[in-house]
Amino acid sequence: IPFYYDWRLSPGEIAPRLSTRINNSLLPNEKINIVAHSYGGLVARSYIEQTQADSKIDALLTVGTPHAGGVDAYPAWAGGDLRMLSDPWERFKLELIIYYCGARFHITPIEALHTYAPGLQSVLPTFNYLRNNATNSIKPVSTQFYQNSWLPNIYFPPPFFGIRFGTFRGSGFETLEELKVKPPTPL
Repeated sequence: IPFYYDWRLSPGEIAPRLSTRINNSLLPNEKINIVAHSYGGLVARSYIEQTQADSKIDALLTVGTPHAGGVDAYPAWAGGDLRMLSDPWERFKLELIIYYCGARFHITPIEALHTYAPGLQSVLPTFNYLRNNATNSIKPVSTQFYQNSWLPNIYFPPPFFGIRFGTFRGSGFETLEELKVKPPTPL
């Protein structure tokens, strides 16, 4: 049974809708297995974290889910720069938000993304990933202005309240682990 959701929202905002869908689809003592891709894995994970032992999930398999966030989200969230997004469909959707919402409401690309795609913040990395190009030092994520306020939590890594959990991730492909950045320009 597919579950469609508003990808612009955070996983925590989408999870109650998933809960309703699951509860309306199952008998009282019935459980399901979920296979979730990418952001959908974060939505399923949020559902489990919200329902905990009362979850109706027997097993969760995530495929390509950014459980620790993704480095390519940072330029988009922090600067409205979508060039690093590797998925053309994701880039296109965010370009539409920037173009239409920015023009309609006379706001910057960053303001458009923060206002109309706040879920993007939910995929900012939770690990240290910004490297100062001049000093070659890593900036701790805890000191960064833009941080993922959803992912850092006490429930990961699994087990998730007795739910069987597995994840598939790519192999043979390079994963972006850090960004080299310049110091900010003085205002």
